[in-house]
Order: sequence, then structure tokens, then C-alpha cells
Amino acid sequence: MRATKVVLLILISVACTGAVDVKYLSKVQTLVKQYLSEFSVNSTNKCIRYVASLPISSKLILFDSSAKVPNGILNLNLNDLGSYDECLNIRETIHNETLNGKYCLGTFKFQLGELYKQFSSFQSVLEENNRTEDANIALSFYLGYCLLDVCSPEDFHTILPWATFEDKYCYSKAKEHDFDTWDITAIFIFAFFAAIVLLSTIYDLYLYYTETKPSYIILIAFSLWTNGRKIFTPTSSSDQLTCINGIKAISISWIVYGHVNLYLLYFSVDNLKDMVLYSKDKKNMHIMAASLTVDTFLAVGGLLLVYTIIKASDKGLKLNVPMMILHRYLRLTPALAAMLLFQSTLFRYVSSGPNAGAVDDLIKPCRTYWWSVLLYVQNWFNVNDICIGQSWYLSVDMQIFILTPLVLIPLIKWRKLGIMLLIGLTIAGIAIPFGVTYALDLKSSMAADEQLDSFDYMDYYYEQSYARFGPYVIGMIFGYIIYMLKYKNLSDGKLSSSKLMILALWCISLCGLFACTYGNAGVFTGSTTDIISRSFHNGLNRNAWAFAVCLIISLCALGYGGPVNAFLSLPIFQVLAKISYAIYLTHISVIQMRLMNEKIVEHFSSRDIINDFWADFMNTIIISFFFTAVFESPIITIEKIIFGENYILRALYFYLIFFTGSKTQSKNKKTKFCK
Repeated sequence: MRATKVVLLILISVACTGAVDVKYLSKVQTLVKQYLSEFSVNSTNKCIRYVASLPISSKLILFDSSAKVPNGILNLNLNDLGSYDECLNIRETIHNETLNGKYCLGTFKFQLGELYKQFSSFQSVLEENNRTEDANIALSFYLGYCLLDVCSPEDFHTILPWATFEDKYCYSKAKEHDFDTWDITAIFIFAFFAAIVLLSTIYDLYLYYTETKPSYIILIAFSLWTNGRKIFTPTSSSDQLTCINGIKAISISWIVYGHVNLYLLYFSVDNLKDMVLYSKDKKNMHIMAASLTVDTFLAVGGLLLVYTIIKASDKGLKLNVPMMILHRYLRLTPALAAMLLFQSTLFRYVSSGPNAGAVDDLIKPCRTYWWSVLLYVQNWFNVNDICIGQSWYLSVDMQIFILTPLVLIPLIKWRKLGIMLLIGLTIAGIAIPFGVTYALDLKSSMAADEQLDSFDYMDYYYEQSYARFGPYVIGMIFGYIIYMLKYKNLSDGKLSSSKLMILALWCISLCGLFACTYGNAGVFTGSTTDIISRSFHNGLNRNAWAFAVCLIISLCALGYGGPVNAFLSLPIFQVLAKISYAIYLTHISVIQMRLMNEKIVEHFSSRDIINDFWADFMNTIIISFFFTAVFESPIITIEKIIFGENYILRALYFYLIFFTGSKTQSKNKKTKFCK
């Protein structure tokens, strides 16, 4: 802080004079000497002694690259990252010892209410906007400071006692990460896959230009050429519910947009007050409602599962539960394992900046709980240390999927019993979240929690399958309804003859989506404190959203979609739908890499957020294409080779059509290992 005062006074002195005046320089010189006198070369503290021994030019660089009093304090800008690169470029020799600059990022936390007590203008702004409850929000601010690499985090804390310094957020050129066993293993594994992909692609291109068929299909399984054409070539089939492609593409885009907003909260911005007020403005509830898109994927998964299973069973195919689960595991796990390997090893080497130390918090859970990632049980064993933050959804989805045969078997053999089970589970899917929220006094969203370090809402509701299965069951009900209306003609033409009913159903679905997004602003933001309101919200909102989404899918599938179905069925959406799983796995890492490499304080505005979104989204799409071509498409090909085409049919091959756009061969034609 003493150094900050010196620099601040220097800048004020210069700013207040139109030209360099001797009397001002004299005052500055006096201030610098007074400050330097506190750093004694006779000090027992090595850090202070070495700083005192620096030439005046280097001392000024230390001061210049350290944090100063920032502009916009009344707008909640207490962040100043200093000059990261300037600090690390310091290099001096003292007492025959070469020293480098050391940059440390300090953190200090407090509640907004504490700041409001000091600045009455904050309180008046909140009162004018009816936002006095924001005084309970806990926030973190960041301050970058520069000394020498002989200084420890404790030395930094001595200078700034009100800030916390951790070694992982301290950097110098002398401090470099050495490759450990995990890193070396990851490099070899990724290099192996890269070599396989390169050789497979070269061989495939040779076959393409010589118009030769492959001797062994497996030799082109990893070809970027073949897999790329599968991704970018639209497919069509009467069995496909093509509107789902558009719904998935829009949903995954919305998820990325929501996370671009969310993760900025965990990094430094220069107008945090604007960001907080923006996120709690009713007209911006589409940001808060981005989490509803997860329920879209749950509902779509349940819908497709029942739709394809019932359709296959009516064609005489028997449900093979072990193979169904094996197929699902093989479909999801290779790409997840690749992401797990990257995040637990090489992620640290693509981050360099004041916030790069955060990567340690991302690596540790992956190295400790890698087994729970691959077993899809993270939300049971390490709910507070999730590896690959968004992968909690995969655990929920897999757990629900494994239990679906308990409903599918009765639905196939005893339709009425199966329908009764689905209705009962729908009621339970509403009652359980209601009861959990009421019993534990949970909030209605993560943003509604007054303390950023309190995650009861996430731990006991948001990431638990027992509280999230409702939308999946609703999707299963609609999957059954779509099949019966589409193939059994149970409507007997009555639905198609009633334009008024079709219009009413469209109004219900669209109004439902709007109400779920904007109709619960008070509950979303936490301004509604009534426990009954919060309980009803957690019990009904996500299920109502799933109902509205499934209703739209049903109307489109049954021929009542009109321009909506035409839009959702655009070929570009099918391409995005094919790589949507890879987008989901990789997009947060792309966002984190951008933020951890930022060396200046971010400015929040809706325009900047949109710019960041498109940059992150396009980078994610590029990465996801390769991710899909290398870790997803080859597994599908190998799966067919090992088990044969009939296995895929028994193990939900129609499910594969919807999620990958792959075409099936004739039911009687078997896939051979060789030509």
C-alpha cells in the first residue's frame, strides 16, 4: 500500500502540472525517499533487504507494475491487475544473485453492505432501484502487486495485510511448471491419437482420389475426411424428428452464452455494480434462465428414448438392456475421457496471466476423482469438487438413463402399467424438488444465494438426479404420445381438423417458455424470500419448461410446425446438433482459457458480452469439430465393427440416428470387419 501511495502521488503531481516544475519534482523526490527509507538494506527480512538494494530505476518499475487506486470505485471497481508482463520482465543482479520480478495477485472479500456503510452513494442507488437486498452479496476483488522472486506470499501480505496471497497466484520467470508423469502420459496419448488420425486421413484421401474401396473399414475410422463429411453432410429420414436439431443447436448456444456471463463474475471487472444490476434486471432474465436449457436436453433424451424403443419393439426388436447401457456408455465416455485427460494435465500450459493460478483448482479434482468422472457418479462422491464443471449433467443423465428400463419394460409389455408409472413419476418429479427446497430452505437459483461460497442449492438440488428427473419423464411421456399419434393414428383425424386446438397448443407452448424465462424474476434473483414460492418454483418451473419444449417438438413432428419446423430443421442446425456434445464438453474450458490469459481488467457491457460470446462460440465450434471427428465418430464405427449392425439396432440404433445423423444399413445386411 505504501508503494501504491507513492505512485498515486506521482501520477497526481504530473497530472496537476502542465509542465515539469522543479518544486513538484522536489516533492516527488521527497516522497520516494521517504518510502524507500522504510526498505532497509539492514532488514532481517530478505525480501525487504533485496528490494532496498535495487537501483532506483528498478524500484520505480516495481511501483509502476503494481496496482494503484483504480478509477470507478463508486461503480464497484476495486480491481487493478497491475502490469503482469512488465513485472515479469524485471531482472537484476544483487549480491551476485540473479533476481526476477515476481507478480502476485491478491484477493480480498467482503459483503457489499460493508462498503455501503463507507459510501452512502451506494446505498442511495440501491434504494432508488429497490435493490437494498444486494447488501448481503459477498464479493471478491483482485489486486496485482510486484516485488522480487525472493519474496514469499507472506511478504506480499505484510505489505497488503488486508489481502490474501496464495503461492499458486504468484508468478515469475524462474517459476515454471515441469512436466510430471500425468503430463507426459497425456502427451503420449494425444500424440498417439494424432498419429492415428493423420495416417487414417492420408489413407482415406488416397482411397478417395484413386476411387478405391477400403480393405478394412477400421483403417478409415479415424479419418478426418470421412468423419468430417459425416458431420457436414445433412441426412434426412422419415424417422427423424428434425426439429430437435434446431432445438439442440439453440439450446447449446444458449448454454455457452449463459456461461460467458457467469464466469465473468469469477474474474475481475471494472464495473461490477453494473454487472450485478444488469444480471438482476427483469428484462435480462434470459441470462439467468440459460440453466433451463439443461432441462431441454433431459426432456429431449427421454422423448427420443421412448419414441425409438417403442417403435423398435413394435417392429419385433427386443430390448437388450445391457447392450443399451453399454452403447450409451461407449457413446459418451471416450470424449469425456479425452477432456478429463486434457484438463488434468495440459490445461495449465495454455494459461498465462494473473488469473492462471485458478487452473490448479481445475486440475486437482480431475486427478483426485477421475474414477467418479468415468463412472458418472460425481454428484454423489465429489459434488463440491466436480471435475469439468459442466459434467455434473452427464452424471445425472447417465443415472436416469440406467434406471429407465424399470419404466421401458412395463411400457413395452403392459402399456397401461407403463403409462401409470410415467404419470406417477411426473408427480414425483414435481413433489421431490418441492420437498427438498422446503425442507432445506434452498434458494431458487445459484445467483439468488447471498453468499458465493454457499452451494447448498447446487449440492442438494441442481446437480442431483433425484431432483432433476422430472423433465426426463415428461420427455418420455411425449415420446410415447408422438409415436402413438404418428404411427397408430390415435387422433383419428380429430387433431388435424381443429385449427383452433393447434393454435391453442402453440400459444400454450410459447407462453409457457416465456413465463418460465421471464415470469419468475423475483424468485430467480432472490428478491422473493418466501419459502413456499421458492419451493413451487423449483418444483414446477423446470418441468413446465420441459412440457413446453416437448409440446413444440410434438406439434412439429405431427406436421403442425409450419415455419417453426422449417426453421428448426435447417441443415446448419443438424451440423451443430452433431457436435453439440463436444461443444458442451469443451466450451467452458475455452471461456476459462480466455479469461485466465487476460492481463487487464475486463469491462462489462452487453455489447462486450456478445462479442466475447461469439469469439468463444466460434472457437468452441472449431475445437468441437476435431473433438467429434477424433473421439466420437470413430467409436461409433468401431462399435459397429465389433458388435455388428443388429447390435446397434437392439441397443437403440434409432437413438444413434437422432444424435449423430448417421444412416442405417438394411436390417438384414451385416457390417463386416473386412470387405
